[in-house]
Amino acid sequence: EVASKVTPVEVGYPLMVEKIKELRSKGYQVFDATKVFDQSPRDDIYVDNCCHFGSFGSEMFTKFIVATVARSPSEQK
Repeated sequence: EVASKVTPVEVGYPLMVEKIKELRSKGYQVFDATKVFDQSPRDDIYVDNCCHFGSFGSEMFTKFIVATVARSPSEQK
């Protein structure tokens, strides 16, 4: 029997999502970027099998940050 390999992202993202909920419930303003790449059909977002962005991933993430920070605090959920 071969054990399946669990990646750091598979372990880490659910923990981040829970922490985001916890911080928001305490009144902190937290940006959730865990779904930024979910709708992208491209497979060149990362340069490795973990979490390091290539140029396309960096561009997408930068656009998310700019759009999120530009919104007024009352619009940020």
